[in-house]
Amino acid sequence: MGAVGVQTSFVTVDVREPETPQTPGGFNMNWDHHDLIYVNGSCGTVRDKAGGEGRYGIGTWQMMGSTDQAFAALIEDMDQRGLLAETLVIFATEFGRTPRLNKFQGRDHWAHGYSHAFAGAGVPGGQLVGRTDKEGGYVLDRPYRWRPLLSAPRNRATDTAAYVPKGLVTPTIDLTPTKRPNHPAEKRVIYEVNRRMITTMIDDVVRCSKAHLEALDEASLRGVREAGQPVIVPSEERRAEMTGLKAFLLAKVYRHPRVMHVMRGAEQIVADLFARYLAEPEEMPAPWRMADAEQGQRAAVVADFVAGMTDRYAINEHRRLFDATPELR
Repeated sequence: MGAVGVQTSFVTVDVREPETPQTPGGFNMNWDHHDLIYVNGSCGTVRDKAGGEGRYGIGTWQMMGSTDQAFAALIEDMDQRGLLAETLVIFATEFGRTPRLNKFQGRDHWAHGYSHAFAGAGVPGGQLVGRTDKEGGYVLDRPYRWRPLLSAPRNRATDTAAYVPKGLVTPTIDLTPTKRPNHPAEKRVIYEVNRRMITTMIDDVVRCSKAHLEALDEASLRGVREAGQPVIVPSEERRAEMTGLKAFLLAKVYRHPRVMHVMRGAEQIVADLFARYLAEPEEMPAPWRMADAEQGQRAAVVADFVAGMTDRYAINEHRRLFDATPELR
């Protein structure tokens, strides 16, 4: 919990206003606008308190106004503190609203078309992806189901292409003499290349694994165990391509002199922090201090604390504790 407390920013957004005849308050301050969705003020009491008491019309400050300001402030704050680049922010809902008003001048639940907003983690901003009909009822172009869309952030942070909606761009990639993409949206080209590679590998694994499962003598866990070979695997052709790609990346990327220089600097930062915290546990946040613990136990606590750091936090801690910090670039 100590590491979480150090690295997490807790933000409380309070949009309540003093009770007045215009803002009476109530028990039902939420977004479930089955009644009077567009009133300029409180929705009042509809259907014997089953609907809108305490809720406000969607265009009022209490609803969209405060939400728009709070969300924009969150994104700006994360960007200014350098957190947005490594954090995916999703503004999501579990379903949409009926494209036509009901008899109570509200909108009911609707699962055929609705939107999510994404920011950070390399997702290109300023885009509208997909299209519905003119009433906002049904998706006409590039639909996405919510399960794969919202499970994507569980992937490794380095796989940021997995967050980018499929088919975002289909550019012609020109290469400069330095072999880098020469394109107005270079980063989007890189994401698109990564996305297509990941999609190809996933499709191949699913196709081959399905064929292996269908060929089992018994469609059960026992059948998988007795198959005599791996069942969930890519094709031989794809495995050969992946082996070649890994060899290329090892030689040209992971062991590149520039990368190794950064790695040596990162290792120095970790080693320095570990030694300093071990010798001076009071430099750690209070929940992590174990000055009276035995050396081995204290070392394990320090190791856990350092392991839980983000890159940015570790660098800032090193700058706080030491006169010189390696430049990781």
